[in-house]
Amino acid sequence: MSSFIFILYIFVLFIIFSCCYCQQQQQEDNHFIIRTIEKLPVHTEVINLRRLLLSSNNISDSINVDFSLAKRDEFPYMFFIINHSSRGILTIRKEINRDELCRLRRCRCDTWCDLELEIFINNEQFNIELIIIRIIDKNDHKPQFSSINNQLNLTIVESATIGAMIKLEPAIDYDQGQNGIIGYSLVSLTSLPFSLRYDLIRNDLCLVVEENLDRELISSYQFDIIAYDGDNQTGILHIYLNIDDINDSPPKFNQSIYIINNISENILIDTIIIQVYAIDDDEGINGEITYHLISQDNCFDIDSKTGHIRVRCLLDYEIKTIYQLEIEARDKGEGSKTDFCTVMIYLMDENDNYPIIDFYPHDIQIDGNTLKLFLNESLPNNSLILSLSIIDHDSGDNGRITWKIDGSSLIPFQLIRLTENTGELHTNSLLDREYISEYYFSIQANDYGKPKSKSTRLNIYINILDDNDNKPKFRQENIHTTISEHIKINNQYGYEVYHIQADDIDQNQNGEILYSIINENKQNFFHIDSHTGIIRAMIEFDRKQQDTYILHIQAKDKGSPPLSSETTITFTIVPRNEYKPICDIDNKNLSLSIKENSKQGTIISTILCHDDDQDEFNRQMSVYVRWWPEQIHNEKIQYNIPFEIITQKSNSSEVKIIF
Repeated sequence: MSSFIFILYIFVLFIIFSCCYCQQQQQEDNHFIIRTIEKLPVHTEVINLRRLLLSSNNISDSINVDFSLAKRDEFPYMFFIINHSSRGILTIRKEINRDELCRLRRCRCDTWCDLELEIFINNEQFNIELIIIRIIDKNDHKPQFSSINNQLNLTIVESATIGAMIKLEPAIDYDQGQNGIIGYSLVSLTSLPFSLRYDLIRNDLCLVVEENLDRELISSYQFDIIAYDGDNQTGILHIYLNIDDINDSPPKFNQSIYIINNISENILIDTIIIQVYAIDDDEGINGEITYHLISQDNCFDIDSKTGHIRVRCLLDYEIKTIYQLEIEARDKGEGSKTDFCTVMIYLMDENDNYPIIDFYPHDIQIDGNTLKLFLNESLPNNSLILSLSIIDHDSGDNGRITWKIDGSSLIPFQLIRLTENTGELHTNSLLDREYISEYYFSIQANDYGKPKSKSTRLNIYINILDDNDNKPKFRQENIHTTISEHIKINNQYGYEVYHIQADDIDQNQNGEILYSIINENKQNFFHIDSHTGIIRAMIEFDRKQQDTYILHIQAKDKGSPPLSSETTITFTIVPRNEYKPICDIDNKNLSLSIKENSKQGTIISTILCHDDDQDEFNRQMSVYVRWWPEQIHNEKIQYNIPFEIITQKSNSSEVKIIF
């Protein structure tokens, strides 16, 4: 029970500490800096924006104002949310891991880990306020030694002089500042002839001989080295130190520190970058030296005989820029003597990274390197299509980027740059699927790297979706046509009297047309096929009863909402045309001749034609003529019977006329 109360007490203190930490604030220039600790629980309040922003501007707290984040799911907005927009309570939406942000270079942890937020304030007196959330490191890592099982075996000769040093691999603590390693201590059940010396700035750790050693008296020591941070979290390294017999001349490096500058990050594996060199005044086996890499680094190794240091991995400036190697020179004499040197390797950035184009929202369909977007043609002008961000992990000019739309200047889209690395794709004119139904263009990003820049291209395919913005259009308006009377109906479907047609340039259902008769058709004299527009007569007409029928036809598409057009068809009932015209020409051919130089208007022949229909309308005849070898010029046709064909000019040869 007491342990539970203790844990509860610690938790309450943590919450109080966290909330207090969240409220630390200061104003610099035109922005506020809010300090908050990392890894606070979700829903923890960070700051009251209403109290912060209104009080700092001497504005009454009673005014009506809403607060909102400029963005939602992009970095760093994804870590925060505003609860109660009118109260402006900025809270934790997603746990913030400062160490992870440092590793991903999302913030500069050598100074401050700052996250910038733009706050939209919906009020006439405000527009946008910039606040900086400063993430304070939490002591969530303890010091750790890299030795296996935290055990290390060491040897030292008994002739080691007072002040002789054994360099050790320092412990690692991923926290920063006071939360990182602040000191080391030496712990033993017996007195030791050693002391511990460390330099936190250079990250050096040494075991120093403080008394003369006597192997015959004590041949080994066991003790612990403890690394501790500002919160008294510790890491322990168990040391087993053996005292070797005398070998009185140690190796000596010709330099204590080797510095290698401007090593290309693209250097080939197995390349020698330097040779370290040490001498030993002893002779024979006591003077033979071997070289050893004591710092744990998989990217370099050393030739134990020559001291050549070679590259053993692919280096990457964007991951690590400086390597510090600790080299040991050890002789082969009894109780090997050693010397140590440091090799500092500074990498040079190469333009080895292509710009990376990221986009939001992330659920857009992508095929290879092509984004596929589907936009309604009714989309308003200046609509946001896509949010973009571009990064290049190189540094300097190798990481600076320029980007643009690569495509026709006539496309109805524009790229709006928000910052050097962010932008938005907007429409800059209205879309019309019936004019252009799809677009294909690219966004190209280039860095300023030398000797040759690198570029990335994001292909974008946009398909314009149809809206029902066009109504059907009849091919003919206000139609007049005829129907012969006394045509017998032999089946239930009647007979076709007219085929009306309309067109709709919209797509799919928006362009599918249904036809209907919208005026009264109670006796069902006519029927229209709703899909084809074919109109059928369903009765036998008698013009003595009614000689004219007017239908109002509607063409309506299947869009939502549907659009329609209307027109009229006037049917005139005419007598039935039962007989065809008959002329007094044998075999339908007639050959005539005329003298040359005949005068214009000379009568060639008279032809008689008749039609046996009884009514005046069907008895009327029209006659046309076709001339060879010349085209008809100023042709004159007479419709009365008998009729005459009159020559139009003098002929120079026989003319064959076919009626």
